[in-house]
Amino acid sequence: MVSENKPANAPRVLVVEDEPAIRELVTRVFARADYIVDSAADGQEALDKLAGDPGYSVVVLDLTMPRRSGFDVIEALKHEHPDGLKGVIVTTALDRKLRQSDRTVVCGIVRKPFDLADLKKRVQACLDRCVPE
Repeated sequence: MVSENKPANAPRVLVVEDEPAIRELVTRVFARADYIVDSAADGQEALDKLAGDPGYSVVVLDLTMPRRSGFDVIEALKHEHPDGLKGVIVTTALDRKLRQSDRTVVCGIVRKPFDLADLKKRVQACLDRCVPE
């Protein structure tokens, strides 16, 4: 977890991305923006981290990953953490639509390739007020 010299009340973000370069870049960007950041390489690792530490504010979640997909993570969050976090920002290259029931935890969708400034803006908007697209 990247948290050195961060205030205790800093927002906590979990970045879930199977592509190492993207995961590392997004993690670094949020850490430099004064978030406390953790990362997971796939959906199963994300679910393990969320089960062990429900204190994340936002999850930045890729949909297409090995072992457990982003859809699996969304489904688990709907049942296990319905009020435990502000929301999920989905990152995807897919045109596939989310189910209406997924919108209970999804705060926004960012299409890949994404602009990092836009991603940061959407995460902050999710923290401020979660409004699905």
